[in-house]
Amino acid sequence: MKKFDYVAEINLPSHSAYPLHVLKMCDAFAELNYKVTLYIFYKDNKLNFNKIKKIYNLKNSFEIKSIFSKKKNYSFLDRLKLASFSSKKIDTKSLIVSRSIITSIFLAFHKKKNSLEIHHQLQGLTNLIFKLRNFFTNKKYLNFILIHKNLIKKLNVKYNRSIILDDAVDINDFKKIRSKETNQCVYTGSLLKGKGIEIIKKLANLNPKIKFNIYGDINDISSDNSVILKKSNVLFNNHVNYFQIPKILSKHRILLMPYQKKVYGIGKNLELSQFMSPMKMFDYLASGKIILASKLKVYEHVLRNNKNSFLVDSDNIDQWNYMLRKIFYSKNQYKDIRNNALKTATKYTWVKRAQKIIRFNKI
Repeated sequence: MKKFDYVAEINLPSHSAYPLHVLKMCDAFAELNYKVTLYIFYKDNKLNFNKIKKIYNLKNSFEIKSIFSKKKNYSFLDRLKLASFSSKKIDTKSLIVSRSIITSIFLAFHKKKNSLEIHHQLQGLTNLIFKLRNFFTNKKYLNFILIHKNLIKKLNVKYNRSIILDDAVDINDFKKIRSKETNQCVYTGSLLKGKGIEIIKKLANLNPKIKFNIYGDINDISSDNSVILKKSNVLFNNHVNYFQIPKILSKHRILLMPYQKKVYGIGKNLELSQFMSPMKMFDYLASGKIILASKLKVYEHVLRNNKNSFLVDSDNIDQWNYMLRKIFYSKNQYKDIRNNALKTATKYTWVKRAQKIIRFNKI
């Protein structure tokens, strides 16, 4: 049986997008009849895979091997332990993907060909290790899976050793959902700086008759935007598990994606706007609802204005307000827009992403 091994510096369960991406990729390879093993950290008792399977809406079973770490921010020593642990167990005949730079270098040093997946610019010690990688390894054993084409230049990697792959969605998560649609707005995901909570705050002030439902960690909201917590037409629901997302989206007519020109991740000063491929974007498309989003170059190849979504200038509140009211008060159901959104989603499934990695690995 064909083998697929994935190494990721994560703990489970988690509300962040990183573990969701990793698990969905493992699920996709299992769907393609690979024997899948995932190597991660664990912080408490041994993992309950059935619980993980439910939280993340996984369709297939696979093995998870882990080493102990209680820390949220893993030390260099933790990463070395995971690299050593996984590289000893992984077979040279496996198809290998890693989200750990240290592990990828370990594997390549032991002549185990692998693909290092990178989703953002690198910082500090991690960046230094990455730049020195060719001193420790033969470059023919290390390829790159990049979330956006802008990373090729930023990381200074070769085109012929790289593949550009967006995030994805499992269409089947959304097909069986049947909920009564309400003419309300929803936002799901992180509320960190640049994700657009300031736009939603202004829209809520301008439109007291429109309800805004937000699913995310309220602790991420800055003091400047905390007034939104007191708005009567804004309902905060905190984080939910991923399996709940399809049903939540199905209940809403308008899905908001108000990214700003600068978007920040969890890491210190980790700016994402030039490299991101938001998973929420593909969830939104797969739901077949009306997407109102910021017009950003980083995802213009996916979202097309007046084709599968409506796009406005990220920080222009007048445009946001005009388009929101146009959609909200219109009797037009925008069936063409919705159908095109669904068609777009079918191009970006986890299984298709896995198949592209398989073909890339054969080069």
